Amino acid sequence: MDTAALAQFIPLLIWSALAVIPSLTICRRIGKTRWWSVLAIIPLLGPVVFAFIVAYSRWTVTPTYNLSLAQPEAWSASN
Repeated sequence: MDTAALAQFIPLLIWSALAVIPSLTICRRIGKTRWWSVLAIIPLLGPVVFAFIVAYSRWTVTPTYNLSLAQPEAWSASN
C-alpha cells in the first residue's frame, strides 16, 4: 500500500469510528438492532438516513426513571 492510498484510508477509519460508536449506543438505547449503525459509515447520506430512522421509528424500549434519587421531603412538602 503506497502512501497516497494510506493517506485516504486513515481518514475513512477515523470517520467510521467517530460515526459508529455513538450510533451503536443510540441503537442499544432505543431497542434497535446494532446493525442499523452501519448506515453511519456511509458518507453524507448515511447519518441523515440513520437520523430519520431514529426519529420516525417506534422505540421498543421504555424509559426507566431512577426513583431512588427522589427526595421524599420535597414530595410531601409540595402536596
